Amino acid sequence: MANGCCGAAKPFRVLALDGGGIRGYYTVRLLELLLARAGADPDRVDLGRAFDLIAGTSTGSLIGAALAAGVPLGRVSALYREQGAAIFRHPAPVGRWNLAWCAAHWRRASADAAALRGALERLFGGMTFDGLYADRGIALCVTATDLGTARSRVFATPHGAIRADRADLPLVDACIASCSAPMLLPPIRFPHAGGDGALWCDGGLWATSPVGVAIDEALAVAPEERPVEILSVGTCAMRVPASVLADPPGTGIGLWIRGLRALQIAGDAQALAAVDFARRLVPQLRRPVRLVRLRDPEPSDAEAAIVRLDNARSAAFDAMERLAQRAAALNLPGAGETTPDQAWLEALLREGRGTAGVVPEGGGAG
Repeated sequence: MANGCCGAAKPFRVLALDGGGIRGYYTVRLLELLLARAGADPDRVDLGRAFDLIAGTSTGSLIGAALAAGVPLGRVSALYREQGAAIFRHPAPVGRWNLAWCAAHWRRASADAAALRGALERLFGGMTFDGLYADRGIALCVTATDLGTARSRVFATPHGAIRADRADLPLVDACIASCSAPMLLPPIRFPHAGGDGALWCDGGLWATSPVGVAIDEALAVAPEERPVEILSVGTCAMRVPASVLADPPGTGIGLWIRGLRALQIAGDAQALAAVDFARRLVPQLRRPVRLVRLRDPEPSDAEAAIVRLDNARSAAFDAMERLAQRAAALNLPGAGETTPDQAWLEALLREGRGTAGVVPEGGGAG
């Protein structure tokens, strides 16, 4: 959707990446497949340089920080495939073992925070927000929630942002905070976010889709002569399987806790609502703004039953791969007439070509 876009000035381009746990693999694979369809080699494209600002929530913060840092998409998708099972060691079951799972994790989170930290440290090293911006000149915003005050928070690079504090925060800490979804990962405490010892948790509690943060930040920092273009990417909302709706396991806790259904539905519904609101807002803005949301395919019941926030088994990755393949065909058709948004997307992907600036294994700035 566009609002008078776009003039002669170079657009201020923004990437907004949703949360969704292990479903971030779908997001990364979709971006890789779209680049390939646009005639580019995903392993040699520095996609982050196609954007002036990247905003991410939860798993989207991990992907967004990686793109901002110049990490190739293939290395990010490999992280999900190779480390996903180590991080999500005990996925919530959907069958009769669900109550046993709840009892086993009554006092401890089900996922392994140390494994996540290790994977992110190998990806980013000691890179900080200010180090990232000094090296790359790409603005980054990561959402989180202050558990003690129930307030939203956005950690950001020092790019003239409306939220400019704590630029010395390591990317690893910010991403872990943003990813710390209830029951999956424990809240994180780190001194960089203030001396009060605040506990930080999932940015998806208030911004599963960070598209509102992306619009707010872009309008605050983009020069007025530059039109704003925003690409919003989701993690493929998962329907409740028809078999569950036909014969639900009661209407109490049993319906909502199995497979963390309440957490997943709340996140998906919130993300789609945020994007719908943004679409209605854009035409009312007083400057040219284009918002493009990548289309997701409709999951089958079988896919919806297996693709869950914390399911890192091989069958779930295979299902996400199939979904990403279908999504790529939806957003960049191989032949025939294209929509204006599809043409815009293909042009953006082609313009984003370049040799990737790879962060060394275990290295980074800061």
